[in-house]
Amino acid sequence: MPGENGLDVTKKIKRIYNDIVIVILSTTDLPEYRSQALLSGADYFLAKGDDSCMEDILARVEGAMAEKPRH
Repeated sequence: MPGENGLDVTKKIKRIYNDIVIVILSTTDLPEYRSQALLSGADYFLAKGDDSCMEDILARVEGAMAEKPRH
C-alpha cells in the first residue's frame, strides 16, 4: 500500500464502517505492533509466524465474520 500502512487503513475503514470486522495478518509479531493494531480498530491480529496452520487461520476468520453482519 504505497504511502499507507495497515494500521492507517484500519483506522480509516473503522471510521466509515464501524461494524465491519478487520483481521490483520502480519509477519510482524511484536507486542507493541499487536497492541497498536488493536488500538487502531482491528478486531483480530494473527501473526504469520504463529504455529497456526491455514485451517486454523481460516477458522478464526470465519468466526470473526460470523460475529458481525456483512455489508
